[in-house]
Amino acid sequence: MIINVTFDSSVGSAPAGFTSTVNAVVQYFETQFTDPITLNISVGYGEVGGQALGSGALGESLTYLNFYSYSQLLGALSADATTAADQTAVASLPSSNPAGSASYLVPTAEAKALGLMGASTSLDGSVGFSSISGIFDYNNADGVGVNQYDFFGVVAHEISEVMGRIILGGTSFSPFSLFDYSAAGVRDMSGAQPGYFSIDGGTTNLDSFNSVAGGDLGDWASSVGNDAFLAFSHSGVVLPVTPADLTTLDAIGWNLASSSPPPPPPPPDPEANEPPEPPTLTIANHAITVSKVGSTPCRSRLRPSIPTIP
Repeated sequence: MIINVTFDSSVGSAPAGFTSTVNAVVQYFETQFTDPITLNISVGYGEVGGQALGSGALGESLTYLNFYSYSQLLGALSADATTAADQTAVASLPSSNPAGSASYLVPTAEAKALGLMGASTSLDGSVGFSSISGIFDYNNADGVGVNQYDFFGVVAHEISEVMGRIILGGTSFSPFSLFDYSAAGVRDMSGAQPGYFSIDGGTTNLDSFNSVAGGDLGDWASSVGNDAFLAFSHSGVVLPVTPADLTTLDAIGWNLASSSPPPPPPPPDPEANEPPEPPTLTIANHAITVSKVGSTPCRSRLRPSIPTIP
C-alpha cells in the first residue's frame, strides 16, 4: 500500500515535527497493510481540504464515498479475505442484506482496497490539524507533555477514517456498520444503542463503541483505555494504535501484514523540545461524523467536549 500525501500550503507555517510525524504515521500504515493500491490524501494545518477547522478542533477528516449494493460489498469482502480475522468476519455476514434494501456508503480508499473501483489520482480524503500553539507533542517517544496531545495518535485517527473506519448511523450504512453489535447475534447498524466491535457475530467484544451523545459512532468508548481511535481521550498520554485497531481495518477490507505496535515518530528539531506555553483549553478527542455524498465528502471532527479554562 502507498499513501500519497500532498501537504497544503498551510503546512508551510506548521511547527517542527509536524511533517515528520505525519510521514511516520504514513510509513506505519504502509508497513501494516499490503494492498497493492495508492491512497491520495491531502494534509492541512489549521484547515482541512481548504476549509477552516471547527472551533477548537484537534483535527478533522474529509472522506469521499461511493454507493454499493450489499451483494457487491459481500462479494468484495469475501474475495479479499486474506487473514484468519477476515475469514471469521466474512463468515459472520448473512447472505441477505441486514439493512434491507439500503445501499452502503464505501469510502473510495476502502473501495480500492476491496477491488470495487480501480486506481485513481483523485483525492480519497483530506485531513487537517489544529494550529493552536503548543497543543500537540510531536515526539511521543519520551511520553506526551502535560496539556498536550499525542500528534502521532491524532494523525492515525484521522487517516484511519479516510481508510473507512466510520459508522454513519441512522439509515446510512458503511462496511464498518456490519460489525457493530449490541448483543450476540444482534447487529446495531444504526448506532441507536450502545454497541461493540465484533467479527464473530457478536460473541466476542473486541472493543466497545462510543455511545456518548455527539461522539463519533465509529470511535471507541472510554472503557477501552488510551487508544488512537477513542472518541474522547486525555492530554498527556500516548495514544497507541492497538492490535484491535488494526483488526478493524483488516475486517473492513485492508490486507493486514503485521500487528506490531507503531514506532515512535522521529524527534523534531531540538528547538521544538523547549517547553511550550500551556494551551488555553483542556481538550478531549470528540469526533462528529456528518455524511454527505457527491462533491461534499463525509466530515469527521475532533474538537473539545467541554472546554475549561485552567
